[in-house]
Amino acid sequence: MKTKVDKNHIQNIHDKTVWILENVGIDFNHQKALEIFKSKGAKVQGQRVFIDEKLLKEGLSTTVNQFTLKGSNRQVIFGTGKSVIASSSKAVCILKENQPSDPTIDDFIAIQKLNETSQVVDIVNSPAIMIKQIDKKNAAKIQTALTLKHTTKPIVGFCYTGDEAQDALEIAKAFYDTDKDYYIMGVGNMISPLMYPKDLVDAMMVYAQYRQPLCLSACSTPGITSPVTLAGTLVQNNAEILAGIVLMQLISPGTPLIYGNISFGCDMRYGSPAIGSIETNKMISYIKELASYYDLPCRAGGSLTDAKEIDWQGGVESAMSLWTTLHNGIDFVFHGCGEMDSLNVLSMEKFVLDEVLIESIQRSLDQKIVYDSAIDLETIKRVGPGGDYAYEIQTSAQYREEHFIPDLYNRELYVHWKINGSQSIIDNAKKVVQHRIETYRLPNLDKRQKGIIEKILSNL
Repeated sequence: MKTKVDKNHIQNIHDKTVWILENVGIDFNHQKALEIFKSKGAKVQGQRVFIDEKLLKEGLSTTVNQFTLKGSNRQVIFGTGKSVIASSSKAVCILKENQPSDPTIDDFIAIQKLNETSQVVDIVNSPAIMIKQIDKKNAAKIQTALTLKHTTKPIVGFCYTGDEAQDALEIAKAFYDTDKDYYIMGVGNMISPLMYPKDLVDAMMVYAQYRQPLCLSACSTPGITSPVTLAGTLVQNNAEILAGIVLMQLISPGTPLIYGNISFGCDMRYGSPAIGSIETNKMISYIKELASYYDLPCRAGGSLTDAKEIDWQGGVESAMSLWTTLHNGIDFVFHGCGEMDSLNVLSMEKFVLDEVLIESIQRSLDQKIVYDSAIDLETIKRVGPGGDYAYEIQTSAQYREEHFIPDLYNRELYVHWKINGSQSIIDNAKKVVQHRIETYRLPNLDKRQKGIIEKILSNL
């Protein structure tokens, strides 16, 4: 839930972050990055970089607080206060008949069809799932091409290695045929505590070379890879994120960046992350305020659950995390639809259920209730005591505008529900998934774009 964050707490976190950057340092396993820091006067010992407050301010001075990412015929703007929502990312399994299975290329295409036809998903992730059918060295090429083929929305590209980033950016640049616009965005996670691996820095440098937006995200587990206290975790994460932001701005000043933090709670009984925990939600308000302190768009939250089935736990955890995320006005919501089992499993049925949940929350956050035509005294007078509003013109004219009708939910009386076949909400979700996939139509691509895609997919 939205928490009013004390500005003094944010300043305290910042001050202690500066102490970590100056006295503990961040490891960068990348020779070129070390040389860049040295050239700017940073103290470097081995792989460890110490960033003083002056260099931190220099790096932050060239960031931007808003940018537009374009797709084929749609675009999204980050930093306006409106949440931009993406669905799954790098799930290793897909749920079929309540059993986790290895995702296939057909599954990937089905997911992108759901993304394209979604009323709540704004941006489509090309590494949505991991596909064993595809050789790892070709994954970025093939999944980027398949994503561009099936969506008109802006896309998130691969950002796990330099080679994958290069493949994704080359294809996207050729497909959109532009040197000016922002046409693809990367999402990369550093390693906690306080480390940037070579693969990530390689990818960062590619995005910097193309001047395409990048979301740098901390992802730690309190008590294991960050301090057990939430405040300690926020301080360490802040140092990790800011170090990457400084490097990116030293390489490519003005390239758009998103301040990301998706650190989760921890269940020490199993030594595992508890992504659907209350602790995860408690940090979201602070993440938003820290990003605002540095005048940056932020990423946090999502539809987060550790549940293994589409069940009560999954519903509660997803609802709590999405409500907290959207209520705090998080700019970029990754993992917005469909994932479960601590982000390891994707369910298409949960995808469409999460869509309804997001729409419900968005409607609940719209507090515009009182307006001129909403209070019709003449109608109230005409119906009078003991009357019936069902047949009034105002009722039929304004009902759907005033009331949210989730088609997936079972709201009829029990006796009618039994007569109509006792369909569960998961049965309803399956029908919606099937209908969306069957009625999907490919976007219209021009001859040049078709040629680019067909060349990549020719051996698939």
